[in-house]
Amino acid sequence: MAYKFQRGEANLSGSIELQSAAAELSLSQQDGVKNVELTQAGVVSGSAQLHGGKLTIDSVDVITGTRQLANIASLDATTEGTIETAIDTLANLSSMGTNGNELEALGSLDVAQGIKVANSNFVDASRNVLAAIVSATGIVSSSADGRFGALDIEGVERITSAGNVTAVGLSGSANLEVGGTVRVDGVAQAAVDVAGDFVLFLDDTDQLVKKEAVGDFAADLAGTGLEQNSNTIRIAAAAAGNGLSGGGGSALALDLNELTAATINVAADSIAIIDADDSNASKKESIADLVAGIAGGGLTALNGVLSTQAGSVRVIDFSTTLLEGYNYYTGSANKAVSLPASPSVGDVVYVKAQDLGDGNSVTVSRQGSHTIDGETSISLESDYAAVGFVYLVANNWGII
Repeated sequence: MAYKFQRGEANLSGSIELQSAAAELSLSQQDGVKNVELTQAGVVSGSAQLHGGKLTIDSVDVITGTRQLANIASLDATTEGTIETAIDTLANLSSMGTNGNELEALGSLDVAQGIKVANSNFVDASRNVLAAIVSATGIVSSSADGRFGALDIEGVERITSAGNVTAVGLSGSANLEVGGTVRVDGVAQAAVDVAGDFVLFLDDTDQLVKKEAVGDFAADLAGTGLEQNSNTIRIAAAAAGNGLSGGGGSALALDLNELTAATINVAADSIAIIDADDSNASKKESIADLVAGIAGGGLTALNGVLSTQAGSVRVIDFSTTLLEGYNYYTGSANKAVSLPASPSVGDVVYVKAQDLGDGNSVTVSRQGSHTIDGETSISLESDYAAVGFVYLVANNWGII
């Protein structure tokens, strides 16, 4: 049976009892649209506004008189779902929970205007974390980009605000791109296994770090005169050119027997010497200079040829300086000549004249501070006259 009340306010002083499961109490507008509906099971529904001091479910305050959401965690899942559905339609909800108590949401929490913590923005509407410091004891993960001013792990700054990374170890399956200098500290030392180890290098073709076997690297380094052998570099046998032996696993050595034979040019060729006056340095000297250096008394060196001066004969018709050996004058006029200026002790000089003619002579004079048995000169005045001189000591010629 249905009951209808008149228009306007209706005051009920008693109670309304719904006895059947299908019974309900409805409040409708004049046009028949239901605003509020109460079923026999106690479910209240409707499209009208709900006004009250607070909302209590099963004797537990869920929304207090100051519009605070409280005691959500103490409700069962079904009731909580009902409240969450109701919250979606609430307006002017200024706070949830009570001070010092946790607020637990078992489902998704959709916040359109961001999240504040202690009245400071923590997450904005674009889901950017605005906190100065974010710390966690577990794993922080995201499917989008993570942007930080710096990153500390276990109290140690691992990524600075400048982008520098300090790490004990790095691992991953993606590419590692480094724009600055790579510094590796604490790397263990080990003996190189030239047959199995590799070296890292920057490939100029694609600017990627790659590896190459030590043996192959050695082969690339082996230039002219070198060869790769069993992953090492050694002097090739071909490097032992003329005058050398060895290579191919043996040290190079000087081998004069390897030199090519040649015809010597005593006037122009040179020989190797060890210079005692220059810390035994290896040098070269011309054969002509060598022969001149060893030409002592009675010997003459000319263009690398050594000869005895005592047996040489020289015509002095057009010369004014006598040489060691025999000096022969064929003229018949007065003649003036001088003994050698830089003789060696033991040098012997002879002078022989021919038919000089009446009144003519050959005058032999000293040079420098030399003397001739105390004199400065002597004269040959007789035809076919001859005289000999020997350099006895410094500055002293003796007549023989």
